[in-house]
Amino acid sequence: MASPLAGVSHGYSITFPVSGFTAEFKDVTLPPTAVESIETTHQGSDDGLGHTPITADSVFLPSLVRQTGEASLEIHFNPDKQPETFVGVVETAMVVTHPSLATWTFGGFIKEYTPGGHDHNGLMMGTLVVVRSGATTYAAG
Repeated sequence: MASPLAGVSHGYSITFPVSGFTAEFKDVTLPPTAVESIETTHQGSDDGLGHTPITADSVFLPSLVRQTGEASLEIHFNPDKQPETFVGVVETAMVVTHPSLATWTFGGFIKEYTPGGHDHNGLMMGTLVVVRSGATTYAAG
């Protein structure tokens, strides 16, 4: 008999279409989308007024590459699923579904799975660390 959904997520879930793994999640820590700063200061840098002073403030430009980072999800542990077998499987379209049925779709892979303890309701939990790769597509519910 398949394990029932625990109802801990209030309608949030994540699906990994390539591996077929699906999980309810109770909490998610999303990474920032960020760019590196590149220092472009050189001996000919000016002060912004066209003067080349002996000392100048540092000048920076943003990188053209955005870093999308890692998301950490606290999931309901379902003994009928084995997320550790999906660690490292490249997913072209992981789908996070919200209660409103809005979705976020992005590529990446499960970097880490840690079985956890019980939450305050006595449910077994676990943690997934997911690496996002590429752009995220947003769709309204």
